[in-house]
Amino acid sequence: MKTVFKLAGWVAALGLVGAGVLRAFFVLDVVVGHDAMAPTVLAGERVLVWRSASIELGDVVLCHHPSRPGTYVLGRVIARAGMTISTNGGDLVVSGTSAERDIQGTLDFHDSISGVSKRVETGIEKFGNTDHEYFVDAHRPLSIRRPIEVRRGLYLIGDYRSALGFDSRSFGEVDPASCLGTIFMRLWPAENRDDFGHRMFDIIR
Repeated sequence: MKTVFKLAGWVAALGLVGAGVLRAFFVLDVVVGHDAMAPTVLAGERVLVWRSASIELGDVVLCHHPSRPGTYVLGRVIARAGMTISTNGGDLVVSGTSAERDIQGTLDFHDSISGVSKRVETGIEKFGNTDHEYFVDAHRPLSIRRPIEVRRGLYLIGDYRSALGFDSRSFGEVDPASCLGTIFMRLWPAENRDDFGHRMFDIIR
């Protein structure tokens, strides 16, 4: 019996050491400050960032704000240098290809940005290497008035498409070198996470 307890103790110790190494060199944990990436991540949730990961289309990334030193931006990479972005009937169009949307329905969502509850369309969007959820105000489809050409960096957009002021639609392109890494796991959920059927420790896509 003592041998079992000793073994369990060693396993626990090794786990703590491994977690410490990961945190020191490979992983950051951050708290999300707004709902612009809802429903993927919500305000108040603690998420894990894989440092210096190679960034691909569809990844959710944490980067330095391009014009506000000391602050950070969180968004999904929808285009890189040389690509164009537009919309067609609410669909996101990147370099002439429309992202597929599977509309799931509508629900009431309390938006922490505006402080009010809104009726939002929710669905699954297939983009890059991901199938991810999105929100958009039910009566305000995603609209980009003029095609955008990405010249040098990454173009980020939030999964809550009607939340303005928190992605590249307001601050422009982001330098890839300014990105700390990709968000890969929800470590601790917000209190209202259960409303959307997600569990703690969900992998973020």
